[in-house]
Amino acid sequence: MGARQQYRISYTGSAPLASLVAQMLTNAGLDVSWDPPYERRNMQTMAETVVVYYFCKGTDAAVKAAVQVARERLRGRGRIDLDNGGEAEPDGGPPHHSD
Repeated sequence: MGARQQYRISYTGSAPLASLVAQMLTNAGLDVSWDPPYERRNMQTMAETVVVYYFCKGTDAAVKAAVQVARERLRGRGRIDLDNGGEAEPDGGPPHHSD
């Protein structure tokens, strides 16, 4: 079994879905720390884009699997990236490092 490490996962999308992402990461067995965005329940703010960072602790395999499940569940309603020194591809491919 792999060692548990700290990861940062970013979500870009509507504020109401940020809680769903946090729940999916937690359900996958990760220890998740995050600050929920302020949610006002009106049409304008539901359409606004927020960026939320989740600080997760888990094995490499568990984190990658959780990110993939979250991407599949959102189906284009938000973007989830595994921030590990490079920008993760939306399809879960390897990160691209900028020089």
